[in-house]
Amino acid sequence: MRVTTFMMADRYINRMSGALERLDYANRQAGTGRRFFKASEDPAASTALYKYRRQQAQVADYDENLKDVISTKDSQFSSMNLVNKSLEDAFDHLEYIMNGPVNQKEIKQITAQQIRGIQETVVKDMNAKYGDRFLFGGSAVGEAPFELKVDKEKGDKLYYRGIDVSGEEDYVYPPGSHLEGTVVKGTKNGSNDVLNLLKKLADDDPVFIDMGFGLDFNGDKNLNQSSAFNVSTSGLSVLGYGGTKEQPNNAVLMLGAIAKELEHDVDTSRGLDLHMTNFRSHQQRLRTAIAKIDTDRMFLNYTDKRLDEQDASIKEKISQTWDIDAEKAIMDLNQQDYLYQLMLRTGNKLLSNSFIDFMN
Repeated sequence: MRVTTFMMADRYINRMSGALERLDYANRQAGTGRRFFKASEDPAASTALYKYRRQQAQVADYDENLKDVISTKDSQFSSMNLVNKSLEDAFDHLEYIMNGPVNQKEIKQITAQQIRGIQETVVKDMNAKYGDRFLFGGSAVGEAPFELKVDKEKGDKLYYRGIDVSGEEDYVYPPGSHLEGTVVKGTKNGSNDVLNLLKKLADDDPVFIDMGFGLDFNGDKNLNQSSAFNVSTSGLSVLGYGGTKEQPNNAVLMLGAIAKELEHDVDTSRGLDLHMTNFRSHQQRLRTAIAKIDTDRMFLNYTDKRLDEQDASIKEKISQTWDIDAEKAIMDLNQQDYLYQLMLRTGNKLLSNSFIDFMN
């Protein structure tokens, strides 16, 4: 059979085209560090890579949630320490009145003003925000949780999400609520229903966030609470609720009661002595709440490290699956370049100069 120049050129072009493709592929591998570029090139590795990428995206979501929760807890911790400092200042003022020149009315009035200022400061600190969310409203983060109404004659009123924290007044669910118009009776009407509602808001008003603990629901489709993290903090658990007008079980109302007695020049040896006794219990409740927040922060920082390690492990698996050894990539590139140049030189001997010039 006669082998024509056209036949030789056609076969040469096909082989050169293949060599050029292999050279380009090797060049892409060396340039990108990737072992393959299409799923069809390595189906098993592509399937594993998809799984690792999905895990990496999940870890990134968990990490984003975690960073937000850490910042929230740090802000809560800071605000609660400010409240603790305010209560310590108020206690110092109270001690001075108890042990100092108690008969000087002017000193009592000045101290009353100072305690009123501390009272307002505590409310502001407990209405602190992180971003657009209030820190101490439990599951309700869109509105300031506390509202203080000062009444130097009848006694102050403090409201948490519209509910009288003393438990005395009835509470009516506002418009838009799923219980709109429902009345919850207070102690003035001989009922503890408002106190029970306050207890629920203080102890059981969670907001859960998935941070990679294996989010799980039980048979009733209720969340398994150990599989998520509760980011909610109720201001009631920090400041307290209930009690009486004379001895309120709330730090803000206690400050108001102390200020009222000083403003009315009550005999401090009797009236303030009760507050002195109970003041420490308010401080202890606050410090317990601070310790809980600090424990949460330690746990979150540990979780942050765990997620970082998990992310690093996934990245290593992705690298092992997708990346090519740099030394091997360079060797392959050099080899393909050598073969391509060799084919050009071979063609130069077999084909006309015009064709070889074209290929070059």
